[in-house]
Amino acid sequence: MYKYKVSVIICFFNAESTLETMLKNAVNQTLRDKEIILVNDGSYDQSLKVAQKFAEKYDFIKIINQKNMGISVARNNGFDKSEGEYIVYWDSDDFVENTMLEVLYNRAKADNSDIVCSQFYIYFLARKIKRKSVLPFPNYPITGEEAFKNLLLTVFSSFYKKNFVVGTVWDKLIRRDLIVSNNVKFNDVILEDIVFMLHAFLKAKKVSFVNNYFYTNFQRMGSASSSISVISKVNMSLKVVENLLKEEGLFEKYFEYYKKFYLQLYYYISFKQVYVINWHIKDKLVYKAHKAKLIFVLNEVKNSKEFQNYYGSLKNSRFSELQTLPKMMLKIWNLSSVLYVNFSIFMYKAFLKN
Repeated sequence: MYKYKVSVIICFFNAESTLETMLKNAVNQTLRDKEIILVNDGSYDQSLKVAQKFAEKYDFIKIINQKNMGISVARNNGFDKSEGEYIVYWDSDDFVENTMLEVLYNRAKADNSDIVCSQFYIYFLARKIKRKSVLPFPNYPITGEEAFKNLLLTVFSSFYKKNFVVGTVWDKLIRRDLIVSNNVKFNDVILEDIVFMLHAFLKAKKVSFVNNYFYTNFQRMGSASSSISVISKVNMSLKVVENLLKEEGLFEKYFEYYKKFYLQLYYYISFKQVYVINWHIKDKLVYKAHKAKLIFVLNEVKNSKEFQNYYGSLKNSRFSELQTLPKMMLKIWNLSSVLYVNFSIFMYKAFLKN
């Protein structure tokens, strides 16, 4: 038996300006049997006081304090203290509609699903522009393996038509027993959400979908994945995924998918750096510095033996199954990192205008 239907895990670090809004969203969820676990990741602002104010008022709120060890450790610690049948992981600086838990939980129970996915909004704070995901959800549950293959193939293209799952955790409800029985943990790597969801999907028996838009994710420049240095760390995340496939005896089976995942993960994280460049568009010196550094790092990546081997393999297969934009961008990148960055900037501006 479980003490709660859902455990909401919210980790925070110096989030005094946004935490109260998120806690109001969590407390006001229409689902009654819930608990909220707040993990203070070594904040030194007034975040803890905000959390304590809510914990004093609501007996279903727990607070965990830890030294600053990062989001992955914080989420794992929060999960270890949870008592819910299902789990959600929300960020402390986002916004959630108050029916999210109830709708996702009811769908999970109706379908007996391990994971339930929902649509979401992305809000680009730099430009004050809001975009909605257009994931073509099936109107029936699918197997975890189907979701796993789809995520390997598409990574994070939430605004295109081929993919129906993305590597985020905040838009999903996940069965506790799935996490426990398969030791699904957040790794201390960049893009930890994608790595976590790949593992979760691989082990899930059934995945369901709801087409509602409950969650708004705010894209901030200061996030961990908004630094150009993360491109150099992507290989660590790829290694975790490679090891997972090898441990499950699936690396050969999914090797062609892994190649596409490898290239598209680099494409996704490098394209995100264009967001950083455009954040500084008014400051010419900073703009030039970011752009030059990005080009340098991209040259290092594309000239690596592994990148060239995988690129050559996919080129020989005419980049089968890849979406048009990643396919085109990878070709441009292989030709010239300078051209790739300039064209990415053009594409980014066009995306924001539409």
